[in-house]
Amino acid sequence: AGVPVNGNSGVTNRFGVGVVSAGSSYRRSDISVDVAALPEDVDVSSSVISQVLTEGAVGYRKIDANQGEQVLGHIRLADGASPPFGALVVSGKTGRTAGMVGDGGLAYLTGLSGEDRRTLNVSWDGRVQCRLTLPETVTLSRGPLLLPCR
Repeated sequence: AGVPVNGNSGVTNRFGVGVVSAGSSYRRSDISVDVAALPEDVDVSSSVISQVLTEGAVGYRKIDANQGEQVLGHIRLADGASPPFGALVVSGKTGRTAGMVGDGGLAYLTGLSGEDRRTLNVSWDGRVQCRLTLPETVTLSRGPLLLPCR
């Protein structure tokens, strides 16, 4: 709620719905979320969307947002190696992808709820390879954490 879109020309309500009256008929219109005004625990996968409407049309577009804790860390396997680049970190509870493993096992995980924290699986080659263990409290300002995966 209260997230500015399109340079403050619209603001979302408590259901996350916002109205923006902008754009010309038959021309591409870009709608953007002001990511600087998002709460710290909210992350959007795409902050700009485009659409072309006909004259008199009303368009509806959804911007996917995740609310929850954010974690930046190096994932390490039991043998000290890192999972392969592109491995997925998925909530075992909801099935939602929380992040992807980058170079050297670095992963940025978003939208983590209390349930997700206890059930994060790391998958590659089409199957779950290990389970992540997250610390009780996490702050991004401390830098990347060591995230054991067993």
